[in-house]
Amino acid sequence: MVTAIVIPALLIYFYWITRKEFAKQRTKWKSLGSIKLEARVSGEVCHIATIKKRYFYNYFLMVTTIKLRDQHRSYTIVWQQPFTEAWDPPSIQKGDHVHIYGAWNKDVFYAGEVQKDTPHD
Repeated sequence: MVTAIVIPALLIYFYWITRKEFAKQRTKWKSLGSIKLEARVSGEVCHIATIKKRYFYNYFLMVTTIKLRDQHRSYTIVWQQPFTEAWDPPSIQKGDHVHIYGAWNKDVFYAGEVQKDTPHD
């Protein structure tokens, strides 16, 4: 009699906990693309690579690593975006001049917005 009550109650409890965890992780996953735009880095793209990483179960991130060089130094920029059906690959290529807005975390710059510099005629 006790097992007829306890086992379904445990299953419902763990199902409820799992649903809460999935909702929390989905919220975090969606907010990964929104970075505070505190600083700006400009320069020429030396290298660009995009990889797909698993974030949580069926939630994925597209992580674009950009090596940027200006007149004085080179920068490593990481641009993380949630992978959805609406995701488009970055439209920048090696050799493009770009302005990247985001925030610093130690020696890595986390991008929130990337703008391609248009040449003025």
